[in-house]
Amino acid sequence: MGDFGKMQLGHVGSVACEALGVAFLLIGLSMLRPLPSPAQFPTHTKFVSLSPSTPTVDIQDIAANMNELPNEIFRRWGHSFEEDTEDITVYRPSEYAFPPARGRAGIEFRSNGEFIDWTIGPTDASRGISGHWRMEESRRVRVYFENNIRAPQVLEIIQCDVEVLKVKQLPVSL
Repeated sequence: MGDFGKMQLGHVGSVACEALGVAFLLIGLSMLRPLPSPAQFPTHTKFVSLSPSTPTVDIQDIAANMNELPNEIFRRWGHSFEEDTEDITVYRPSEYAFPPARGRAGIEFRSNGEFIDWTIGPTDASRGISGHWRMEESRRVRVYFENNIRAPQVLEIIQCDVEVLKVKQLPVSL
């Protein structure tokens, strides 16, 4: 029975190792799954503004519409003003080899609904103005700034890929 017992234990140990490997694989794959559906968020979760003129944004609205933006947009973009046209503003990834300039403004979209408008400060250094974005309709994003530092903006996404972001600022209807 000694050899049979060893064989049995060896087989059980092999099965246990396989099961453990499958468990680790499943855990790893679960980290790659998409964001939870909006139905999985509590309905009472809101971003609340202390300012009466800034709207309250429901996190379900953000989660339901975030996925409409291309993944390439979620980064910091530098304003490539040299490429702007009359009504289109052109942005390039912040690591792009821009021509020399006295500071460079930009924008940043974050996948959690945050938005930062990067402005040129008094010493030509960048300064971020925080806000939030949400989809209005296909290719249209509404941006709200915290404490109403700036008026809301509506941006139409004309083009977005890994090399360029082109937007058109639209009139805002409150």
